[in-house]
Amino acid sequence: MKNFKPTGLDFYIFLISLESISYKTSFGLLSLANLVMYFSSLYFLLFKRIVDIKISIPLFLLSTWYTLLSTFQGSSLIGNLSRCWALIIVAVVLPRLIKNKDKFISALRKILYFHCGVMILDFYFNLPWRWNDNALILGPTSIPNTRPSGLFAEPSFFSICICCILLLIVISRKIKPLDFLIAGIACFMTNSVTGVLGFISIYLINIFENRSLIFNFIKSSFSKKKLLQLSIPFLMVIGLIASYDKGQNFVLSKLVNYKYSNSVMARTHGVYHTFRYTIQRSPFIGFGLGSATLENTLESFEPQFIEEVPNSITRADWHASNIDSFSKPLWMRNLVPLHTAAIMLSVTNSFVYLLLSGGIIALGLFILYIVRGFGINIFLVPYIFLLFCTGTLWFSILFLTPSFAKIMREN
Repeated sequence: MKNFKPTGLDFYIFLISLESISYKTSFGLLSLANLVMYFSSLYFLLFKRIVDIKISIPLFLLSTWYTLLSTFQGSSLIGNLSRCWALIIVAVVLPRLIKNKDKFISALRKILYFHCGVMILDFYFNLPWRWNDNALILGPTSIPNTRPSGLFAEPSFFSICICCILLLIVISRKIKPLDFLIAGIACFMTNSVTGVLGFISIYLINIFENRSLIFNFIKSSFSKKKLLQLSIPFLMVIGLIASYDKGQNFVLSKLVNYKYSNSVMARTHGVYHTFRYTIQRSPFIGFGLGSATLENTLESFEPQFIEEVPNSITRADWHASNIDSFSKPLWMRNLVPLHTAAIMLSVTNSFVYLLLSGGIIALGLFILYIVRGFGINIFLVPYIFLLFCTGTLWFSILFLTPSFAKIMREN
């Protein structure tokens, strides 16, 4: 990187990425990224009242829709609505303010390298911080870290941030072999399905988009740059082997033996049944914003579906196990038959979250925002995959990615 000197744009993008550096307040967890969104939106409203018309219409309609719904339903309305409006104001104004795409790409690349570097250090060493209920606690710990996450509370959060940044650089056509190398190793070290499959999808799409250039490159004469580019897939294997030695839940094992993995079952069976019940009960307006509202809604569904347990377990063992110590509904405690287990409903999917909180109208408006940001092209595929892997739609980098993608396409 020719110019590594930090700029104001570098710090701004860096702060947006710090979604997990948060503190507990009366309105819930407040992260540094949230604070940046609040102050940025206020500043834009006062001094930078220029918007991108193409993406502003669906986003302003989305925020207006949630505001109207919150009059009748939902919880924690002040915190949720303020975050929604702040993100939307930044999303519609920021594309008009970033005039130099090269500086923006440079900022993204610096943040990519920094977070991946911290992740790799976290993989090999116990860093002087830990996470408790998604809140950062400073101080060393003697507990070995089998799933490093860097400056993020969860490996999946790190994966979403890095994959979004990597995707934006790929869209800009300014991607470097070193970008893939560093991001790939870090994503594989997370032991996260989101990180591994997200990176692989972006890498393959880059190859597909540049297939003619790659074919000519392979036919060209040998060079050090060529050696580095051709060695990326092999170096990915090193990260794969390292993650296998470090982690107890190797990502391939999660996919092959998916019934053993709570995260995979939540993202598939749990999400599907949440979608099905929402369509049956309130398809057009959903049930409102707020974590308490969503939890109460899922409880009210009282799902009566079961899945086979991979290992043999008797009814007596089931009731004697630690699972009874959790807040388990009565239907689960009383109706679990031999060799089966109830699957908990889940909202670990942004599209299902939109449907549950705002109905088909909110879902349709957000899809329109995505299309107007990305356009209709193959780069939509990895972004949609990331949305399928998480229900944290208000994750700043994730929400702003279509707006940033429009900068890459038009500037």
